[in-house]
Amino acid sequence: MAVKSLIDINNERPFSPKEAACYISDKFRDRRGGRPLNISTVHRWIGRGLRGIRLEAVSAGGTRFTTAEAIHRFFDRLAGREPAAVGTTSISQKRRVAAAEKSLEQAGI
Repeated sequence: MAVKSLIDINNERPFSPKEAACYISDKFRDRRGGRPLNISTVHRWIGRGLRGIRLEAVSAGGTRFTTAEAIHRFFDRLAGREPAAVGTTSISQKRRVAAAEKSLEQAGI
């Protein structure tokens, strides 16, 4: 299921995954003990996500881009301060929905 991007490319400065990793490393240096964030982590957050939440990204010319605003929305969602973007559903949510649908079907509802 594709994630609807909330990125406004006209008003947000695009970052390549490498720039995003540097931005996160600089912004959250104290929290990471001075260690840089690996670029593969940004790619993973864009592709698979973390705890059912994906980092918003847009593609242009075969390259993915994200923004500082998207990074902050991603962390807000992880912290529960903002609802997940349309199309993001965790595996546990999908299992609960499937179990509920099965129960309703068995009950004839």
